[in-house]
Amino acid sequence: GWGLRAAAPAAAGAVLATVPATRLLAADAGAEHKLGESLGVAIPEQQWALPLALRLLREQLHPASSWAGYTRSLPGRFGAHPTSYDDDELRALKSDWLSSRLCDQRDLIDALAGAAATTASAAVLEAFPAARPTISDLRWACAAAASRALAVGGASGEEPALVPLLDLCNHAHAPSCEVRRDAKTGAVMLVALAPIEKGEALTLNYGNIGAAERVLRYGFVDEEADPDDFVIVNWDGLALDAAHTLGEPKQMGAALHVGSAPKQDAHTPADPDTPDDLADFQKKAMHALGLLAGADGSFPTEGVRVYADRLDGRLLAALRVLYAKSEMELEGRSLEALHSDERVLADALEERVRQTCIGFAMLAAGSCAYPALAAGFGGGMGRFDAHMLVAGRAKTSGARSTNTRIAHAFRFAQMHTAIAALRYSKSTLLHAAPVESAFAAERAMQQPVVGRSSVEDGGHPGRFEDAPEMSELEELEMLERQAGSPDEDLWQKQFSDLDAF
Repeated sequence: GWGLRAAAPAAAGAVLATVPATRLLAADAGAEHKLGESLGVAIPEQQWALPLALRLLREQLHPASSWAGYTRSLPGRFGAHPTSYDDDELRALKSDWLSSRLCDQRDLIDALAGAAATTASAAVLEAFPAARPTISDLRWACAAAASRALAVGGASGEEPALVPLLDLCNHAHAPSCEVRRDAKTGAVMLVALAPIEKGEALTLNYGNIGAAERVLRYGFVDEEADPDDFVIVNWDGLALDAAHTLGEPKQMGAALHVGSAPKQDAHTPADPDTPDDLADFQKKAMHALGLLAGADGSFPTEGVRVYADRLDGRLLAALRVLYAKSEMELEGRSLEALHSDERVLADALEERVRQTCIGFAMLAAGSCAYPALAAGFGGGMGRFDAHMLVAGRAKTSGARSTNTRIAHAFRFAQMHTAIAALRYSKSTLLHAAPVESAFAAERAMQQPVVGRSSVEDGGHPGRFEDAPEMSELEELEMLERQAGSPDEDLWQKQFSDLDAF
């Protein structure tokens, strides 16, 4: 694919390239929003690529644009970018969050194209004097804006902009360069982070945004495991009930009942779907966390995150608040303190919180693990980049195949993160209630998702720390062996009701 390489050796700290402020293509917030209003389409803040796409199209379709040289240099199509996914390819991602964002984006693009074709307002005529943008034009521009924009800073913080030449830098977890903005001139500089040899790839870190956001923006999945990756899980009363039920200690073979009439007792969390039933301290805290249902029952949130190597502070704070039966149980802790991964409240409450974190990890694992393994994606996932198609090296069928491979690779990465999250969240119970743990007493006798030493081998049942160390490949191969045929249940008994749920 395309990329940028050093033409000569450079020392750490050297400025390798400078793009002046006048050559940064950024959205004009006033003009783009005025254009959207004249078309009768409100562009939400989370769809940040669309205003930049409109600015790009204004230049690309203008016959006398000073940006013509740059717009002509851009790929003519972004075949593997998710803006081109059809319904089947969206379903293959097995991600409600990602599919929802892409569907919203597609609806906005359709609405903008339809309105642009029929609206003759002054703002539309000024923006597109020679030709009106089509759906194909808007999809192309949105893919270009999302996949090539760099966060260059500016008056509004991390302002996204198209930066000629520097937008050819590929992504790496350990990049060779970084982008800096000159505070005085506004120019964007590419700066070496370490000594660079002639011919070495000049790479940037596109940000710790998670696999789902990376697919949404760039259309690829990293070939390396991302230590900052996470799985997004929906947040509402049903998801919380499911996580609570899955995380509760139970005997092998016990039935799981999810979504039935709530039984509010000392062991169940308050229902976030019914704000009127929450105590004032709970309502205030959940509103501050962005996890309180609105009057229409919707949540002003994109879900909660399940990380591979830590517990989401926002999720911990929400669970602590909802499990507390009175404000006294929070022991005067601030909302910031309730984000802590450490034990900050009574053992019994902390244990219920961590058991529910286990349940959320199970939900994350169940949503992506089986389809990924059934697809036979057990080896290295590789990097499937939208840019691999732009030079005419793949036919239309190749683009479709690549999209499918991206979906499989995405699920594989999400599954890997969910497995690690499950292991990590289980291990935190040892810190929550190290003496008497319901998890240690009842749940540990069930066979865990990953191997652990048995009593016969001198191990101690119920102690997760006795699990033998396994490489990522060994662990995934073991899971594939457990999966057997596609008709067999991948997970253990505690996962058996996930499909029904």
